Amino acid sequence: MADGAAWLIDRVFPDVPVRQWVLSLPHRVRWACAFDHRATQGVRNDGAARAAREANVQLVAGDTKVVPRGRGDKVFAVSSGLGVVAPTVDVGDHRVGAGDVVIDSRTLGDHGAVIMACRHGLQSELASCVAPLHALTLAVLGCDAPVHAMHDPTRGGVATVCHEVAVRARCRIELDEAALPLRRETLAVCELLGLDPLYLACEGRLLLWTPAAHADAVLAVLRELPQGRGAAVIGRVTEGADGGAPLVLRTHSGGARALDLLSGMDLPRIC
Repeated sequence: MADGAAWLIDRVFPDVPVRQWVLSLPHRVRWACAFDHRATQGVRNDGAARAAREANVQLVAGDTKVVPRGRGDKVFAVSSGLGVVAPTVDVGDHRVGAGDVVIDSRTLGDHGAVIMACRHGLQSELASCVAPLHALTLAVLGCDAPVHAMHDPTRGGVATVCHEVAVRARCRIELDEAALPLRRETLAVCELLGLDPLYLACEGRLLLWTPAAHADAVLAVLRELPQGRGAAVIGRVTEGADGGAPLVLRTHSGGARALDLLSGMDLPRIC
């Protein structure tokens, strides 16, 4: 298996810093596509095929998803990806340290708010933030600015990701409430349902850590792309204090509120 993986990396995958190259779809979707193309035309043309073209990947394999009888809703379109990270790319939480800033690519919490609004029958003009992130990551890794860490804030949202990064890096992250890019519609849904937008899942947003001196250069690169036009610095990294909270939110009033890991199951469960 190791020899096969090495051959794929050396001979098949392109020579780029990081790349998701192939995707798989469930076996039942592939079976349906083969025997009833009309029933699955929308999934193929308007869903999987369009998403694959947008992310520049190929659909190559399948799998099976088992759910309780009577609980399924027609087709489950799940996927998994196979990618390559070049040895020259050194990105990880171990590189995060005091003096770094936290940069977000666009508005936060939209996907989680949309799902919850739909489940509760709320009328909203919000749209999911689902989008591929390969263009953003390649652009940032290709610029001269050092990038210490990158994450997509899916399950548990921004607060959970930042808390985990702070613990792993043994530092303290301070988020600035005034700098958080939040839509009014997302805030309205959260107020109605008693949710915190910092814990809502995002499905097309990028968080990254870079030294403060390089923040402007990274922001300029992100803002050149559609998925990064709302990029902003939302926090900073300081030295960790013994017994202190690893993650805090600097509020509009000037106070500091400790943010913990998400307790219990995140709402909604999306994966």
